[in-house]
Amino acid sequence: MKSGAAWRVPRFGVHRTAAGVLALAAVIASLGAALPGCHRDAPPSATAILRRGNGAEPESLDPHHARSEAALTILRDLYEGLTELGPDGTPMLAAADRCTISPDGLIYRFHLRDARWSNGDPVVAEDFVAAWRRLVDPKTGAQYAQLLAPVQGADEINRGLAAADTLNAHAVETTTLEVRLARPAPYFLSIVAHPATFPINRLVLAQRGRSFAKPGVMVSNGAFVLTRWDFGSHLVAVRNRSYWNDAATRVDGVEYYSITEPEAELRAFRSGALDVTSTIPGAQFAWIKQHMGRELRLSPQLGVYYLGLNLRHALFARSAALRRALSLVIDRERLVQAVTATGESAAYTFVPAQTFNYSPPVPEYAAFPMSRRIALAR
Repeated sequence: MKSGAAWRVPRFGVHRTAAGVLALAAVIASLGAALPGCHRDAPPSATAILRRGNGAEPESLDPHHARSEAALTILRDLYEGLTELGPDGTPMLAAADRCTISPDGLIYRFHLRDARWSNGDPVVAEDFVAAWRRLVDPKTGAQYAQLLAPVQGADEINRGLAAADTLNAHAVETTTLEVRLARPAPYFLSIVAHPATFPINRLVLAQRGRSFAKPGVMVSNGAFVLTRWDFGSHLVAVRNRSYWNDAATRVDGVEYYSITEPEAELRAFRSGALDVTSTIPGAQFAWIKQHMGRELRLSPQLGVYYLGLNLRHALFARSAALRRALSLVIDRERLVQAVTATGESAAYTFVPAQTFNYSPPVPEYAAFPMSRRIALAR
């Protein structure tokens, strides 16, 4: 960057964004459903505990080994990234209170808030640098390592061609993180809202290794702190009084219940054992909408269902016609109406129509009856 160049400051919260990647026979989940139990009369209590149905057991609460939505949901409560996604999907400032972007869109400079970890340590830029280097390091085996692909050096590190400390993300000051991208990525502010990019307390990680994410050990920078994990039952997080925005927290703790069967989780909600659940059995969605409409909340969400073809297999690799034939005969409309059945829409392109400022091309065969599509495939 030339000295004296004007940097632009992103105007958070003034435009809508959405992102998704779809493949063959993809279906966009257009509705995220939740049943909040706010109508129930709770007994008076000195503490307010939110009991949340959280689906299957989380596989890990290490931000770099967590994969499922069950794990990521909890991590969003325990940690805080540079940004977070607002109600309409727009990235909003979180652990950073200011961000400037160079005119060429390649350099992001995040200025951190005066925030502290749950043990009282200050949250500093080096905590993000260390976490990001660990994320892209192939030795970590992180599921979401490719999230940081836009950052200069990340691709080479992830492929084992360079050391993790060559990632171009640096603490230029104690509370200033500077990131250089390999190419402009207008969606980068949304990427750093993902739990895999959250900071990690370096001292605890160095002292405890992979056990740093266990209850009673974990030090986090979000609104809650993990205190208990009864495997196969539930997890407990309590209010983090060191959180910079603790005054906005309205509950004293959250209990996350691990329930494998969607029907069982719904029964727990209806019996009053849960205050909220986002697990809605597809087969019962119509009944829930009709009989529990006051408790049902629907919101747009981009979820991805797809079939991937192994192009290392000669049968698929050598025949684009075969791949097209398979795509033709998948009845997307029937899948969203009779199988998933919770308000999804059929998708025919890689980028969904709900993506900001984008109108995807729809293939001609999308309007054909299935009989004609089957004939074309043959």
